[in-house]
Amino acid sequence: MIRVIDASVGVKWFLDEADSSSAQQVLQHIGQSPRGFIVPELFYFEVYAVCMRRHPNPKNFATQGMPLLFQLPFTRVPMSEELALLASPFILEGL
Repeated sequence: MIRVIDASVGVKWFLDEADSSSAQQVLQHIGQSPRGFIVPELFYFEVYAVCMRRHPNPKNFATQGMPLLFQLPFTRVPMSEELALLASPFILEGL
């Protein structure tokens, strides 16, 4: 099974939020089964934008946090016409 990681999960790896412990569990699963996780290309931009606004030390996040994020063994998936067609039934169902 392939799991798509939402940027809101990635943000919780760097910010202490209500569900941060659940996000840490996801991170552990990624370490155990790295090929089972993918992220949309926009994931990195979204995590960066949120953390740069809300992290207590944005410069530290930019210089240390983002490089850690780039080291995670995700497959990056760009939006394409094929993906839009394949995803549309799921989006229409509210997923």
